[in-house]
Amino acid sequence: GRPGAPGRTGRPGRTGWRGERGGGVSGARDRKEREVARLLAAAARPPVPPDLRARAEAYGRRMRRRERRRRWALWVLAGCAAVAFAAWAYTAQPWAAPPMGTTPPLEPW
Repeated sequence: GRPGAPGRTGRPGRTGWRGERGGGVSGARDRKEREVARLLAAAARPPVPPDLRARAEAYGRRMRRRERRRRWALWVLAGCAAVAFAAWAYTAQPWAAPPMGTTPPLEPW
């Protein structure tokens, strides 16, 4: 085969496992793969509970409801925080200069 042909290992002088020359390990591997495929196809699959869809839908509804309540609670909390900050800012007026501790001297009179 050619050096870049499919089924090659990439090493010069060796054939790939896909059976370019036939026989050998390739035939045994194909037989094993067919046997495994047959066993997997014949394997018994566990039965699906008949109420699985209903349970999944109910679980989804609960999760959506819980998420909606959590989002609502966070918005209420954020609103309360905004109102509390506005009330504090209105009473404390942090942007205004603090009152002086002493009165200015009256000596220039």
